[in-house]
Amino acid sequence: MSRFNDVFLIPLLMLVAVVVVQSRLIDISRDKDMIVQIHNDERSNTRPQAANMRDMTWDSRLQGQAEQWAQECDYARPPRNWNVGSNLYYHRHYLHGQGTVRRFIKDSMNAWIRQKDYYAYSSNCGSACLYVQMIHADVDRVGCAVSTCNNLRTRRHDSERATLLVCVYSPRLDLRNSFPYTEGRPCTRCPNGQYCVGGYRCSKGVASRLPDPYPADNDVAAFGERPNPRRNVRQPWQPRQPRQPRQPNFGRNARQLIADSMTAEEMRSMLDLHNDFRRENGLSPLSWDKYLERWSNHVINCSVDYPGPVSTYTNFHRFNSNDRLTSALYDWKARGNEKPPRMEHKCRTPDDKEQCSHYSNLMNSRVTTMACSTKACSGYTRQMVCIYDNKPDRDYRLSELRRVRRPARRWRDDNERYTDARNYRRRDDYRRRRTRF
Repeated sequence: MSRFNDVFLIPLLMLVAVVVVQSRLIDISRDKDMIVQIHNDERSNTRPQAANMRDMTWDSRLQGQAEQWAQECDYARPPRNWNVGSNLYYHRHYLHGQGTVRRFIKDSMNAWIRQKDYYAYSSNCGSACLYVQMIHADVDRVGCAVSTCNNLRTRRHDSERATLLVCVYSPRLDLRNSFPYTEGRPCTRCPNGQYCVGGYRCSKGVASRLPDPYPADNDVAAFGERPNPRRNVRQPWQPRQPRQPRQPNFGRNARQLIADSMTAEEMRSMLDLHNDFRRENGLSPLSWDKYLERWSNHVINCSVDYPGPVSTYTNFHRFNSNDRLTSALYDWKARGNEKPPRMEHKCRTPDDKEQCSHYSNLMNSRVTTMACSTKACSGYTRQMVCIYDNKPDRDYRLSELRRVRRPARRWRDDNERYTDARNYRRRDDYRRRRTRF
């Protein structure tokens, strides 16, 4: 009897265990901030602009509901009695590793965002309901989960060994019978008790307003200064520290509002908006170039507009620290082909052989790559430099410079040979005289 149990019962238990384990949750705790940031970036970039857009936040309760539904391995919306909105996306293979899962989440949300190409501001989401779910002004909480499924149920057919992403939103709203937001100037219709964040969204946090640059004489706390009772007491000797660049201090509890360099999200937004403008004119999209990025970081200056390499196109722009970088592109588009000297910040072309405008450089059909960089300047402003180039032409120029050409062989006549032989004899005689004692 014991042998019978070993032969038949143990494999049967293993088969039952395999059947029961249909899904496995993947830890995305490190990706929560990225998910919220992608939502807020898109909510700040609506067209037309939103006057009552709220700040999206992470909700742990919604995350638990998303995990519960992701483990069901059903590519369908959660039950209506859950009273939540949802977006789903799946991949037809198992995904493992933090970097791979992170890219999967980004690709999923980019697929939802691409639906805005089929959406015009109206009370019906139409075929862009996933995108409208992300940007609805009254939907301000989100929770997501990722799960691997042995057998994912879909409408058409089941998919084996798939990875499923589920994002749950609250509150649940009717996307087909209501406008997603109120059109108007950003932050002009924030709910009571909420303040403007980043110049585009309403939040319950601290208002993002710069302090008075010229406080009263008795208001020494405006820049975080505190009286030092030990100022006149002799301090022990300390080695001198290297001088650091002076940065504005807005107080102990205030947040640093002036960014010096571009973030990865700002780079992505600039590249996407460049390509959107170029597609409107039937031009090929650009790609981000690390070589041009190093050049832009090298030449950027708050006082002088230094161009990029001699064969590139360069745009310069100065804007307030609270403004979005993409506002510069809309300004360039509005000015169109306006030529200097009326432009406040100029542009450059290869060898400065022709006049240009910001928009003409942006719409140049010869360029294939681009890169931008920013620098914090005085007066709560930022300087931006964008460089454009044709990568195949640049690679060809660099290959020509690196090519080492051997000098052509030249035949000498008898006189030159005689002169060389005579010089060699003189050298040998000089060496012999130097070695005599």
